[in-house]
Amino acid sequence: MPRKHTCPVCGRTFSSKSAEYEHFNREHVGKLDKDGLEYAVSVGIPLWKMFRDCERVTKEAFEYAVSLGVSPEELLRVCRDNGTELLFDVEKWMRGHKGQATLEAWVVG
Repeated sequence: MPRKHTCPVCGRTFSSKSAEYEHFNREHVGKLDKDGLEYAVSVGIPLWKMFRDCERVTKEAFEYAVSLGVSPEELLRVCRDNGTELLFDVEKWMRGHKGQATLEAWVVG
């Protein structure tokens, strides 16, 4: 029976270590999700640093930051300035969420 390799983050199993490694790098390394953002906020890491330093941002993380009062336009600027990939259709999202947020949570966060 072949050995199973398990992703340490999501628990998904793979038949080879290389497949697990590729999955881990593709799905988890540098990806900012809501859980990671909630943790960062709880330990006092400023939101702007989290968005500046990650490679990819999920829709849930983006929405969570906006729910804390961050300007979606400011989030987009930081992501674009740093080459961060947004893992959702941001133009569609922005059309549905006009006029939200302030900059205060971004700076204080």
